[in-house]
Amino acid sequence: MNYRDPKLGTRLAAEYALGTMGGLARRRFEGLMAADPWLRREVRAWQDDLYGIVELIPERAPPERLWTHIETRLWPVATGRVVPLAPKARPSRLWQVWSGLATAAALLLAVAVWRAPAPPSPQPLAVPDYVAVVSDRDGRPAWLVRPAPGGGLAVSALAPQALASDRAFEL
Repeated sequence: MNYRDPKLGTRLAAEYALGTMGGLARRRFEGLMAADPWLRREVRAWQDDLYGIVELIPERAPPERLWTHIETRLWPVATGRVVPLAPKARPSRLWQVWSGLATAAALLLAVAVWRAPAPPSPQPLAVPDYVAVVSDRDGRPAWLVRPAPGGGLAVSALAPQALASDRAFEL
């Protein structure tokens, strides 16, 4: 990545300020910020904009049961209540069965393809030996028309004729 690209730097600064960047990417970006004052200014600008919006949201206290639950989870002995942890579910064997069946099907398909006879090579299309001769008004042969090898028609003039610049031959 080109971290010197202003669009990329702005986008990364926004992700950092929003808190959506995590893990290794966040640590790498913090290292880049330490070396680049422009990135620090971008992050600061995003934080100022976002924190300005946060101040507009009215403050609300969380429900009491939430605090009780948090305290019980953090200090079960001090509160006198122990929250039982959910028992670990047994891992499903479905994925193992499914992967075994898929592997067997893939092997059968590979053997079938390997043992299948090769398809016959396509034969070139035969061009029929038809020829048409187009005559002029006097009955003299003027044009030879025959099928072209790649498809379509091949037209050849047998008796080239001069033609005025404002005219065209028509077949």
